Amino acid sequence: MRLLQSHIVGSDLRRVVDLFGAKVDGARVLWAGDTALVVAEDFSWRTTSNLLLVVTFVFDADSSCTVFYAVGGGGLGLAGLDGGSETNRADRLVRLLQEICRERSWAIAGE
Repeated sequence: MRLLQSHIVGSDLRRVVDLFGAKVDGARVLWAGDTALVVAEDFSWRTTSNLLLVVTFVFDADSSCTVFYAVGGGGLGLAGLDGGSETNRADRLVRLLQEICRERSWAIAGE
């Protein structure tokens, strides 16, 4: 499993969840108070199996948010090797969020 973290600061920041969810194929967006989850499965050609993607947005305020990216599954063989598919997908999710933040002039820090 691969886990990364980012922190975003900007105005009207809660919009980031819907913007992000709309760009992840097959994603579902779930809200519980000040926390939102974007959940999806993604097929990995490297291991010919699915990866589970869970991106959690925890809002400290309307202008501050911590984001956790968790990608797991897709293991191959007895050792459960993922051939780099978890890391690759987690990095793509981070780049997607960075692109959204850049377009909206939101500040992002983290991996």
